[in-house]
Amino acid sequence: MDISVADTHSFMGNGVLLHNTTMEAMACGVPCIAPDFAALGEWAHAAVYRIPAVTPLRHVEIGTVGRSPTAESAAQALEDVYRYPEQREALRTAGLALLRQQYFQWPRIANQFDAVIRTVAEGRALVPTAHEEQAVPVC
Repeated sequence: MDISVADTHSFMGNGVLLHNTTMEAMACGVPCIAPDFAALGEWAHAAVYRIPAVTPLRHVEIGTVGRSPTAESAAQALEDVYRYPEQREALRTAGLALLRQQYFQWPRIANQFDAVIRTVAEGRALVPTAHEEQAVPVC
């Protein structure tokens, strides 16, 4: 579930962890709230207001498992971000700074996609090189 309330973005998750909207909100300078679970908890670091993801989720239709925060912790996070302007500004600034890093720039991402597509099209296995920061998973 994505929640955008005027000037705050909240991604509470539903087991399907695609975080494009969180990245888009950060790139626009919008403070973000997100569960501390899976990929979002890893890449967003201190640039989001992280809340514990404690409620187990299982989606039989798409074969995923995950965790979600409680409604109370999500509501408290929204209240905190609205109540404390200095925290809101710190999250806004941290999100912008994070996404300005080379790791999140489109040329780098496009080159990774290109390498994966070419490798798969040529029938080769994906093998990370020594200089890659993170291996690209094989689908």
